[in-house]
Amino acid sequence: MLATAREKLLSAVDAEWPKAVQDAGLSDDTLLLCRTDHNPDRLRGSPAQWFPPELEAKELDEFPPEHCEDADSASLWERHRIVVRLSYDYPSGLGSEATQALVGAVLRHELEHACQHQDCPALYDLAHQVVFPVLWHAFGGSCPNAIINCMPNELDANAAAARYLRAEHPEHIAAIRKTIWADLTQMSVDPQPTGTLLSRMVSFLYLFREAAEQLPVDDRIENISKEAAAVWGLLVAKS
Repeated sequence: MLATAREKLLSAVDAEWPKAVQDAGLSDDTLLLCRTDHNPDRLRGSPAQWFPPELEAKELDEFPPEHCEDADSASLWERHRIVVRLSYDYPSGLGSEATQALVGAVLRHELEHACQHQDCPALYDLAHQVVFPVLWHAFGGSCPNAIINCMPNELDANAAAARYLRAEHPEHIAAIRKTIWADLTQMSVDPQPTGTLLSRMVSFLYLFREAAEQLPVDDRIENISKEAAAVWGLLVAKS
């Protein structure tokens, strides 16, 4: 009997997950992999997603309901959650091996966000409480994906994915580059040090200073991170 698309995707995740975890330098006991068919319309373009530890999964609209109890349990509460959506339609033009390579790159991208949070825990709040609201304000309610992909955390995650593909699946890079997932293939340099992420994120925010000051965000940044506030104050003072 021929394997279904879902079975092929499950097989690809099982094959790529341990390699991606090892490449990220993470340990299995810090991670929770959630495979799900839950895929609301607003997430149709998202094959996988990282969620930080110590947030109540049941309070997160995008988190699959069937995994909330495990994610919120005392034994798994402190783990990074990687959600893989099995109903996502990968590009039809890719063969099965190239699709598996793409699955690996997607997983490696999300695992890089776990690495970022591990070394820079203030980054998540800075992004969600400050940077995203400023971007929505600057662009009138929605923000082009091209701009979001220029955020330092996304650039580094894409760099990690591209490095993974070069190491594990170099023969499939050209095919993936022809799809909407080309961003996972194009960075030719490694991710920058996670210790510089907070400063780089604030510097990115400064590109939209006018929108940031209209909200304003000074107190929000201060409440999230004294380091981030210091960088923001320095940039504003120099202008």
